[in-house]
Amino acid sequence: MDAPALMLDTEMPRRINSELTRLGFDAIPDVAGNEPLFARTILESLARGYASALANLERLLGRKLDRIHMTGGATRNQLLIALTEKQTGLKVEIGETESSTVGNLAIQLAASEAGGDPQVGPAVVRKAGRRDSGIQGATERNSFGVAHAVWLENALNRTGETLS
Repeated sequence: MDAPALMLDTEMPRRINSELTRLGFDAIPDVAGNEPLFARTILESLARGYASALANLERLLGRKLDRIHMTGGATRNQLLIALTEKQTGLKVEIGETESSTVGNLAIQLAASEAGGDPQVGPAVVRKAGRRDSGIQGATERNSFGVAHAVWLENALNRTGETLS
């Protein structure tokens, strides 16, 4: 559910139902008690989106990946993790919640003149993704996406390193 109409933050039940009916699904009645149905729909959609992004990334890389590293606040949702594993067929490894912020910083460094060293971003992301990294409370927003993964994979290829 990444339709443009869903990028706004008002009237979400109506917006979700519009998208569901556009796609040929039944609308969810917007009544008290149906909040879990809306939540499940959103989580299923996120997991399908991750599976689609994974397929695109694998196509770009020309190889299959064997696991997913997930960071950010969404890692606290066990149902999302389970749905992501089911949709992708891959094991999801959880990093620190704050790692997504550090990943964003690494991408911004790479895009700037200061980030010209291809070893800077991967080193920062590797350290941030470890549970013993000591990085505390930067944000709850999860925004590690395909662009991050492609940049990271390219940087690792240039240095001969891996995330493992």
